[in-house]
Amino acid sequence: MTNTPKANLPSNFFDALIAYAIDPLQWEALVQELRKRDGTFDQVEPDEFLAVLSKAESLAWQLRNESYPSNSHWVCLFIDEHRNLTSHHTDLAAADDFCLIREGQISFCSERSAQNLDKAIASLEEFSVRQVLVELHSLDQRIRYGYLARAADLPAGLQPNDSSVRYGLLIAQAQPMDQTRHILQASFRLTSAETAVCQHLSSGLQLKEIAQALGISANTARNHLQSVFEKTHTNRQNDLLLLITQLDVILAVIADYSQHETPTVPSSAYPAYQFSLCSTGSKLPRRVAYRCYGDGANYVFYFHENAGTSRLPPDTDTLASKYNLTIVAAERPGSGFSDPLEGYGFADIAQEMVTLADNLGADQMSILGFLSGGAHALTTAALMQDRIKHVMLVAARPPNLYYVDESSPLAVLRRNLTQHPWLISAFFNILRNRINTGISRSILTKVYGSIEQDRAYLESHPEVLDHIIAYTTEGLTVSAAGLVAEITCFTSPQEIDLRSITAPISLWHGTHDSVSNLGHLRQSLSGLNYQERLFEGWGSMLMYRYWPDIVAHIGTTVE
Repeated sequence: MTNTPKANLPSNFFDALIAYAIDPLQWEALVQELRKRDGTFDQVEPDEFLAVLSKAESLAWQLRNESYPSNSHWVCLFIDEHRNLTSHHTDLAAADDFCLIREGQISFCSERSAQNLDKAIASLEEFSVRQVLVELHSLDQRIRYGYLARAADLPAGLQPNDSSVRYGLLIAQAQPMDQTRHILQASFRLTSAETAVCQHLSSGLQLKEIAQALGISANTARNHLQSVFEKTHTNRQNDLLLLITQLDVILAVIADYSQHETPTVPSSAYPAYQFSLCSTGSKLPRRVAYRCYGDGANYVFYFHENAGTSRLPPDTDTLASKYNLTIVAAERPGSGFSDPLEGYGFADIAQEMVTLADNLGADQMSILGFLSGGAHALTTAALMQDRIKHVMLVAARPPNLYYVDESSPLAVLRRNLTQHPWLISAFFNILRNRINTGISRSILTKVYGSIEQDRAYLESHPEVLDHIIAYTTEGLTVSAAGLVAEITCFTSPQEIDLRSITAPISLWHGTHDSVSNLGHLRQSLSGLNYQERLFEGWGSMLMYRYWPDIVAHIGTTVE
């Protein structure tokens, strides 16, 4: 019997994965590639998948651990729809041998450059691509490569304030930075000779000229280039040049903007970490990290969203004490400083909360669940039954089914990742390696700003976004295992019987929530004792807008 040969991994997918490793703000391009490839990845060799994912993770790790000089040479030209220059970043002299600015118009030293820019703009408008390589020519026939993107798709820290800006043309320095060469060599296991070929190729030399410059034969240079193609999973010189140019420009942007990030909320604004030992069945004991807010007689167990931690809004300690509450915020397995759990499941988490409650001497308590924490709150209430006084759900998702609303960028991402489980771990490992304040701010603004009212609230309350950035970053402190495990758990959840919940349930939900579906939540709570309160126009950010009211509602309910 002849085995059917396996297919090669699509080069566009590899390009999108590498682009995401370099700049996590390109995650939507990766999602688009996944949507195109439904069912086709089964035909690719598993070893090839592993090799490709490893390359991307290695690249992200190298970027994380590099230090960047601040004297990078690059320029970004902001262009409107009429090809007029509206503004620019850094010194225009970095590209004055290839283009000049005259009376607000870009004037290229070579007509070929202008033609190439027009073609690149046409490609952005006609095809579903996010960036295009632009070949620029000097008068002495040297070549520089620019990186054209729509204004909205520019790297973090480079978003223009002028609404008339349509495109950004980033022009890299003439030679790759030392960091670029080092990262290419380390991430893709290039030899020194192969790296030198890349360097000369990026400066516009043809293969014969590269061979002369390196003192080798044209055939040897060709062999080096073919080896580079195989190692970087590219098959054309333009694809390789795009990879190098992306990396070079992004490193330059990082160098100039890494010192200007807004600091996140300091850890000192929150109660100190505490730890409890819990065991599930025959498994070894694990550490569960948690924080306690307030010192009241009534316990409240808080279940965070899947990208969250035990950090609650900075005024929570005072609010909790005001209403005679002690709010216990535990971090789920693999999140923050809680140990990972093999075989992560809703019932396991609920059992750990029983152990934690016993360790704290909390005979009775209320429960508060936010977003995916709602599923854990309901599961824990079903297990603890009479020990629960009250359950409060805010923008919550239930445990029994998994729902995706196509209007939510976060939901679309989650769906595509869960359809390709081999990618989940790599996706979040890359994000963990590349996460910083600027990237977090852009991603979270995109995710939570898809609802108009939520977006307006975040814009007028930057401290709330700082808080979300702080707990998201803290959640990835040790590993990305918690995010991966919880998303996987939601794709094949155990059937949880919620009918054993006897405590009253308060359901607070936004009418425009695209992350948590209200109709589905109502369906899961059918037959239970619940009261709902709807917030017109809100999405999940109602959690922070009405946080004092939420704490007050719990406090008055348990009295």
